[in-house]
Amino acid sequence: MDVGAPVNLRTRWYKVISDLWNNRSRTLIVALAVAVGIYAVSAVSATQTVLRREYDNNLSKAITASATLVTDPFLDDLADRVSEIPGVAAAEGRQTISVRASADPNGPESWHDINLIVVSDFNNMHVDSYPFVDGIWPDAKDELMLEWQGRISSAQASATPSPLS
Repeated sequence: MDVGAPVNLRTRWYKVISDLWNNRSRTLIVALAVAVGIYAVSAVSATQTVLRREYDNNLSKAITASATLVTDPFLDDLADRVSEIPGVAAAEGRQTISVRASADPNGPESWHDINLIVVSDFNNMHVDSYPFVDGIWPDAKDELMLEWQGRISSAQASATPSPLS
């Protein structure tokens, strides 16, 4: 083949079109696979964009605990004194109680360990606050709120305190 000689593209394109037409099912499967791949990549990219944006928005609004002090007994003024330390944005005192709960007390495998975190005022939480998802916000004394990831699937649950370890 001479350099600079005209190339007969007509014959090559005829061969390509002929091969695609003779293998129609294979051509269709390849085209669908490419389309599904493009869709999957764009869906993952869009999901990643939304998750990053929402994570950054939610994280900037929340004050998450960067340290947890466990003391026994907990003195009421300890949280106030800790919040006065330079560099501490907020400090709150909470009590944790370990219980076992069951949707069916007769079933031996239905008991689950639950850590109840006692908050003195749900409306005045500054550290590790819980978003309201559904139900009634606990406004009165001696009311219970379950964090949405810790819900038990049954409407009723019986709880018995267990010793803290």
